[in-house]
Amino acid sequence: MLTKHLRPGPLGDRLRAGVLGLVGFLCAVVVPFLPVHQDAATVTWPGEDAVNIELPLVSYSPTSLSLTVGDQALLSTEGTVLTTVPSSAPDSGRDGLIVMSEQRDGARHVTVRLRSKIVYDGALQGPIQIRSDAASTLVRTGEFQTTLSGDHRPQVVGLFSTTPREALGGSSATIDIDSRFSTGPTAAKVALSVLAVLAWLGALWFLHRADLGDGRRARRILPARWARITRPDLVVVGLLLAWYMIGVGSSDDGYFSGMAKTYRGAGYLANYFAYFGVPEVPIGIPYVPALAGLAQISDSGLVLRLPSLLCGLGCWFLISREVLPRVGVRGRRRSIALYTGGLVLLAFWIPYNNGLRPEPVVAFFTLLSWLSVERAIATRRMLPLCVAVGAGSLAVLTNPAGIICFAGLLSGLGPIVAGFRARSLSLMERAAVLMPVLASGVITLVVVFHGQSAASVSAMRAAHGVVGPNMPWYTEYTVWAELFQPQPDGSVARRFAVLIFLLALVAVVAALWRRRRIPGLASGPVGRLAFTAVLSLFLMSFSPTKFTHHFGSLAGYASAVAVVAAAVSAPAVVRSLRDRLILLGAVTAVLAICFTATNGWWYVSSYHVPWWDKRISVGGVSVGSMVLVLALALFVAAGCVHLSARHDDSRVQRLAGGLSSRAFALSAALIVTVSFTTMTKAAVAQYPAFSVGLSNARALGGDPCGLADFVDVDPDPGASFLEPVEGSPESALGSGTHDGFRSTGVASDLGSDKSSTNSATVGQSLGSTGTTTSDDDSGDGAARRSSGARVALPFGFDAARVPVLGSFGSRGQRKSLVSGWYRIPRDADGTPRDKLLTMAVAGRIASVDVNGDPVAGQRLVFEFGREATREPVASGPVAPEDLAGMQPAWRDVRLDTRNIPAGADVVRIRADVDSADPQQWIAVTPPRMPRLQSLQDYVGRQSPVLLDWLVGAQFPCLAPMPHQYGVATIPEFRVLPDKGAAKMTTNWQSHSSGGPLGYTDLLTTPVEVPTYLRDDPRRDWGSLQRLRKRLPAEPASLEIRRETRSGLWSPGPLNYGIR
Repeated sequence: MLTKHLRPGPLGDRLRAGVLGLVGFLCAVVVPFLPVHQDAATVTWPGEDAVNIELPLVSYSPTSLSLTVGDQALLSTEGTVLTTVPSSAPDSGRDGLIVMSEQRDGARHVTVRLRSKIVYDGALQGPIQIRSDAASTLVRTGEFQTTLSGDHRPQVVGLFSTTPREALGGSSATIDIDSRFSTGPTAAKVALSVLAVLAWLGALWFLHRADLGDGRRARRILPARWARITRPDLVVVGLLLAWYMIGVGSSDDGYFSGMAKTYRGAGYLANYFAYFGVPEVPIGIPYVPALAGLAQISDSGLVLRLPSLLCGLGCWFLISREVLPRVGVRGRRRSIALYTGGLVLLAFWIPYNNGLRPEPVVAFFTLLSWLSVERAIATRRMLPLCVAVGAGSLAVLTNPAGIICFAGLLSGLGPIVAGFRARSLSLMERAAVLMPVLASGVITLVVVFHGQSAASVSAMRAAHGVVGPNMPWYTEYTVWAELFQPQPDGSVARRFAVLIFLLALVAVVAALWRRRRIPGLASGPVGRLAFTAVLSLFLMSFSPTKFTHHFGSLAGYASAVAVVAAAVSAPAVVRSLRDRLILLGAVTAVLAICFTATNGWWYVSSYHVPWWDKRISVGGVSVGSMVLVLALALFVAAGCVHLSARHDDSRVQRLAGGLSSRAFALSAALIVTVSFTTMTKAAVAQYPAFSVGLSNARALGGDPCGLADFVDVDPDPGASFLEPVEGSPESALGSGTHDGFRSTGVASDLGSDKSSTNSATVGQSLGSTGTTTSDDDSGDGAARRSSGARVALPFGFDAARVPVLGSFGSRGQRKSLVSGWYRIPRDADGTPRDKLLTMAVAGRIASVDVNGDPVAGQRLVFEFGREATREPVASGPVAPEDLAGMQPAWRDVRLDTRNIPAGADVVRIRADVDSADPQQWIAVTPPRMPRLQSLQDYVGRQSPVLLDWLVGAQFPCLAPMPHQYGVATIPEFRVLPDKGAAKMTTNWQSHSSGGPLGYTDLLTTPVEVPTYLRDDPRRDWGSLQRLRKRLPAEPASLEIRRETRSGLWSPGPLNYGIR
């Protein structure tokens, strides 16, 4: 019977499509559960060489640990015999395992501390044996034995002992590393994946042949004249390309670039900055692996951002070639509608979709999915429905906001079912043509689970549930609240894109409500588009994260709605002068609301942008207020027209008709113009200093290293102090007058001010679920002065060499300091040897901030003179540039040596404090003239670096700290953003979030390296830290063995209790 149905013809093609679709569906669904190869990693201790080994586990705890400490080690060691966390690390006993031995009351005493709990504290009875896994922990010595039920595994960043190697006889440890995610496909998985793809493709082919059996000619895949270039194409594509060059990315570009660049080394897509390194499965694949492939081609951010550009061009192609004819826009309204759709697309793309976040991909695939549904309805064929389901599947897997694709699919469900029923098909045929559709929805599982198993999804969901954010649908109001905050998340451009979409949607729904059929429009597609847009706004509430950047997913739908809104605003539809004035007033009101926001962007993108931290104003008057007056005037005029009941075809009515039909396009054009002009002005105003546009231009010229080429570094600050004219380096600072200044005059709390005038941070802190970091930024550690008082010095300065004088704690109204003279080193031509004259200072100094506004504080200046006369030059003192946002913490003030008066060859420091306020104080160290080099040259391309997630995309040539087999490489440097943002990134990457700081902070001590943003001296760009090891140790040697694991295998839960 089946052989009869499989004969050539529509019926046979349908059944072939059904059989192949069923095979493809079943194979794709089974793929996640098939066995995988796991690279199981084990460490045994002690090794052949080092006693101390580094083993920073990405998951913090091993799968299991077996440890024995022998009698000889316990008898010969006084103090720490063995620990999994260096004793000098902060809170070292909180999460680690420590075995200690000491002589007490004439007997050897042993203490075993496991995660702050003492499990044994008594006399030495014999070797200590410890066995720990997720189910229980056993501690045994002599006749003592205790078992702790539950997960008490310690955190392991290595094994460290003060015991000499020769005394370690009988001591050993075996650590099974949690490398559950280091997996690859088995031959069976590869074979079934290939079979699934081939069967799916075959099903689509036979489904296409069955569609052609309806007797109608084959439909064009691309619309007629699709390659014809029009004027709107030149405008929209040109602006997209221009913004791609000069415009900003997203706040998370560094996050995604970090994940992409470590993907290949890790062997799986790890959430690099948090969540204990769990894989981002299924969300994020295949998008981030595609970024990883681009990262292999070039370090440049221009290359990594190619997917967003291509998706923008793809959305415009769909809007201009598919949406307009699909909704029926033709004739004279076509041009206005086309420009409106393009400008609204740009209004979304500029603030939301120019970076590495996946929303551009979601926007493209959701729009493609809806259009494919409409094509399936129009043609009554099934292949377009397969495209719709497949595109929707890709959208969902790219980002949680991709759930909005279901809106487009549901909008066409009724017509598709009705058309399906109208066809004279048997039950078998109906089931057969549905199987390729189902297969199209799950075929992406073949890619997602190519190297991972279904069990990894459980681990990912558990980690995200514990760490967060994991917000329920009814908290969606928070993302709307963020849209109206004075921060980059609620900027003018971001706010406008969403509000104009809502207004356009209201206009379309109102038009459909008032008249079932709109002249010149296809009511079916327009109604389904409106339904799709409304449902999308609701579906977005089911995303577990509530960030405004998810609105970028709506760019495709919003542009399509804007096209229809322009059509329903045409004079032929809106005939009443009153309605035209109301529409103009509504659009103007949206602009008024938007202009009450700041023109803010993220991190370096905000540099020198007008109004980046304040509401847009002209002559001190808020633009939002002025536009609001105009909106109210339009509403009043509409009311007057309504009351007067005048409907003559006056010049005012024609003018209002022309403006109202173009209102959406003109408002979007205004916001796009504001974004372009302010960003262009910023790039021009700060040249030759760093800007995003300049960085991209240099990348096109073959220099893709971004901000790393613009930040200068003082590689050896201890060696760059100026030579005093008289006295020793230690005494010259106080060899003049120092009334009220003393060596202990530095406050103990040097936390920077809460509000920074420099920080353009992300308003929605990704670190909201972690612990709050301290504001204390008192330097690199406390140094003991000869007086016995503890004074914190920055930049790793040696307190025995570097003097400090400060006025903190001194009584009286006035305090002053005049240092001794210091020689200015010069080259043979008489010019200063280096570019900057710097000095480490703390306290509050009168200065000018990055916006050019004065900052209150005390007077600190350089006085220049001639060594021959020891007198200041006539031109007077010169105030150095300060990082005002960092007050009162330690920082370097700096002076461009081109500003040193002619003929001066010596310099001294003058500080004057005229205040009894204990918060008004100054502390200084001797002046320096550093031998500068760029941060890129200093760090290099090979040194592993912990790039905080906000900065990574701006330092594309630095090497992110890699990890493999569940073990991270200890970074040599860390790069942080400015002070305000650094608190947020530190919080997100912290121990409580399962981030890399949870092990790097335990193994290293940070020492800040002095840095300066070239040609932008008042700017706090961020900071560079050199990470010094707490203990000398060698990386652990891993033993790797390949195991075959079931797709449901798990070694147990991750140790979330260690947070």
